[in-house]
Amino acid sequence: MTTYTAINYDSLTTQECKSAIDRIFASSITSNGEWLMSSEDVLIAHYGVMNNIQLRDYLMGAPSVYSLDHCITAIAKIVNVCNAKELDSYAFNTVGASFYFELDNKAQALLMLSVALENDYSLAKLIARVILGGAPSNIFGAMRAELHSKVVDNLADTANDIANEELR
Repeated sequence: MTTYTAINYDSLTTQECKSAIDRIFASSITSNGEWLMSSEDVLIAHYGVMNNIQLRDYLMGAPSVYSLDHCITAIAKIVNVCNAKELDSYAFNTVGASFYFELDNKAQALLMLSVALENDYSLAKLIARVILGGAPSNIFGAMRAELHSKVVDNLADTANDIANEELR
């Protein structure tokens, strides 16, 4: 018999949330295209990304390890789980928009941003200005190449801290 223990999200560390993000992206895809990710990992990643800017920025760095197509699929699956559980997904939509823009798919990027803009999300506003301002589509890849290692180092320094920055 398995005993289920509820997660105390407010006690999650930065490392626990980062690990959940890593497990999601490393999850297998079945031959029929089904993504085998843990719903619990999605909930932990959601909590971390929605409450910690460094974890959101870490998520934006996923294309440093995985292909953009893989990252877009992962974000879409996360958004689907969030929507099914009636959780806000605007941070994930914003990250997904940056991935789509990097593939030069401005229409899909702006569509994903619309959810985040409805929530007055500051990063979404910035990305919308970048896209509508005519910036080259490789701008986010260039920023990621420069910043991702710094984000990883920062997360290593705060690994044992409570993930929710407002509760530290």
